[in-house]
Amino acid sequence: DAGPESRDGQTLGEELGESLIVRDDKNVRTLVWSVDGHRGSIGDEVNLPVDDTSIQRERKIMSNRSGGTALEQLEAFEDERKRMNERIFSLDHLGINRFFSLDSQCYRDGALDGKTKELLGLVASLVLRCDDCVDYHLVQCVEAGFSDEELHDALNVGLVVGGSIVIPHLRHAVATIDALRERGAGEA
Repeated sequence: DAGPESRDGQTLGEELGESLIVRDDKNVRTLVWSVDGHRGSIGDEVNLPVDDTSIQRERKIMSNRSGGTALEQLEAFEDERKRMNERIFSLDHLGINRFFSLDSQCYRDGALDGKTKELLGLVASLVLRCDDCVDYHLVQCVEAGFSDEELHDALNVGLVVGGSIVIPHLRHAVATIDALRERGAGEA
């Protein structure tokens, strides 16, 4: 089932871990992330020109994000997030910069303290089924001092609001919490 197939002018390439590389006729590669071996996009698509550097980077991102320990996956996410945010900021686009500023300001103390807002961000991210967002907010929540019990309560709210479709992302969140605690224990 993992062999090449043709669909709408696209050739499905090799399958690595939980990711599938799609190569189209324009010599562009698209990473389409799948869950539990089911093909299909869950929102992370990245178009890269095909050259040796981008292919190596694709394979590194894919192997780190779809394989390895939860801690390695978390660190790969943080590295890629930092690298891409720097690239986005280098665009120097007024609208994009304003949105990033608005996002940062949203989590500052106001009628609700910033710590509570991070927990709200975590729940919203879980309901929206955004694993990158869940990881980001879990990092912030752990740094803010939330206990595992508090995080588990928040994840329960997200599960109840989002329903059973959230369960794969709940699994991801629990693995990320474990990785954050492992990293914290290693730094102590």
